[in-house]
Amino acid sequence: MNITSGQLAKQRYALPKAWRASIQRAASNVATPHVDYYLLLAVASRETNMRNIVGDGGHGRGMFQQDDRWQQDFLAHAQGCNPGTSTPRWDSALPKGRVPMVSAGAKRCATMLEAGVIEAARAGVPFGSRVRVAVAGYNAGMHAAITAWKMTGNPDNATTGGDYSEDVLERADTLRRM
Repeated sequence: MNITSGQLAKQRYALPKAWRASIQRAASNVATPHVDYYLLLAVASRETNMRNIVGDGGHGRGMFQQDDRWQQDFLAHAQGCNPGTSTPRWDSALPKGRVPMVSAGAKRCATMLEAGVIEAARAGVPFGSRVRVAVAGYNAGMHAAITAWKMTGNPDNATTGGDYSEDVLERADTLRRM
């Protein structure tokens, strides 16, 4: 894990109560059975240290870093707020400098991860590896994660830092034990 347990705990307990509730609601959606609260927190931790910010040179938006180069439709239809907040100010999070509300970002992340699990299954990824491939796909794109998994058995060969899914899944496991 690329973070200490203490740092991870500090991030988790610094989250405003309303943000925690939004992430819990996204995780409890029956349409996302492979995604839980701790996995969403772990993605948020890896992406932004659980902050609702603009990152990645201005392209990553929100706590879950939805990229404005690939997710324009989502950002255009998600309510926008100022970085560091989750109070809606605008009808759209797409213009530069805005982030989606935490609730919208968490729901989008959960939906993308679940779609990744389904796509991994269709590609022949064994049951026990599907969530890992989906998490890697959240970072690198599903095509790249599945290709890396098929070629090497390691979907992280396509991810930022070469350890994205391993790190996120370790964070999720640590969070579950806190």
